[in-house]
Amino acid sequence: MPDVGELGANSRTPAPSPEELESLAATAPPMTGAEYLTASVLRSLWEDIDAAFRSELAESRQSVQDFLKHKNPAPSPDGKSRA
Repeated sequence: MPDVGELGANSRTPAPSPEELESLAATAPPMTGAEYLTASVLRSLWEDIDAAFRSELAESRQSVQDFLKHKNPAPSPDGKSRA
């Protein structure tokens, strides 16, 4: 997986290997619709999320680090978020 500093709006985050995706699909917890969860579905979801992330990152014109901080600000010691 690339280092955060190496990512840009055009950088793709590679999906896990087919074997890893198969394992994830096979070991999913019991839930409604689990029979439809396959490595192919997981790969498609990964690619969709990656594309959405890259699109939002490009629109924000921020570094990856600043973008992620804005999306999920760390709480300060007193428990209040630092936005």
